[in-house]
Formats: sequence, C-alpha cells, structure tokens
Amino acid sequence: MHSEALLLGLAEVSIAVTGFSGVVAALSRRTWGDIERFRFINLISLSIAATIYSFLPLAVSSYDVSDAFAWIVSASLLVVFVITFQTRQLFAVKKLTTSSISIWTGRLILTASGVVVLLQLIGLTVPAVISATYISGILVTILQAVIQFVVFVLRVLVDTDQRS
Repeated sequence: MHSEALLLGLAEVSIAVTGFSGVVAALSRRTWGDIERFRFINLISLSIAATIYSFLPLAVSSYDVSDAFAWIVSASLLVVFVITFQTRQLFAVKKLTTSSISIWTGRLILTASGVVVLLQLIGLTVPAVISATYISGILVTILQAVIQFVVFVLRVLVDTDQRS
C-alpha cells in the first residue's frame, strides 16, 4: 500500500475539522435550535467518518491481506456508510426546516454523497483505480464536513451580529 502518508494526512485534516467545530460550539454560548444541532451532529459525524475511513485501508491491510482486498473492503464499507448517512439525513431534514440555506446545503451534501458512491462503484469495477477513487471519496467526505462547518460558523457569526 503506497498511500499511507496521504491517508494519514486526510485523517489529520478531518480531526482538525472536528476540533475546530468543537471550539466554535464552545465559544458560541447560545441555545441551539433543532437545525443547529442537526448540522453540528452531521459535521461531527462526517469528520469522524472521514477519520475512520482514512485509517480503514491501513487497518485491513495489517491483517496480511492483499492491498486490492483492503481497498475493496474499505470502499464497500464507505458506500454503506454514505448511503446510511444520507438516508438518515433525508428523513431528518424534512422535519426540521424549509430555510433556503438549509435546502441549498442539503442538496450540496446529497450531491457530494452521490459523487462518493459513484467514485467507489467505479473503483470497485475498475480495480486499477480503486485507491484513487477511495481517496477521492474521503476528500469529498471531508469537503462535506467543511461545508457543514462553514454554514455552522456563518450562522454563529450572523446570530452574534444580530444580538449586538
């Protein structure tokens, strides 16, 4: 497996997103509504998932299996996570809001999830590119977390400005 450094770097970035979101949450000092809690949970879930899935190929390959097998197992589990996560999100968001920013963010996240699944399916059918498609899927997952982080921070800043 030649992608160890890249996978570890992706894990570091996703851990940083999780940490910064915790700092913003702690500093916001306000009561959260359902949509803010939903966004924060999504942000943390995506960041932690990106961290876990960054380590997964390394963990699977440590069992003395072929690199191809490690990538196939990791890509398959990533597809299961994305479909499960997105199904949960679709049902939950319908109950929460009709805000235009929430709808826009939800569509962007759904599109990104579709890209992750498509990349993994391409990788599973074309084994020569599976490591590249898997790493791209992790990057898109981190991007999803960053989008949630940006919306979360902007909401905190807007609310702070309105209270001043």
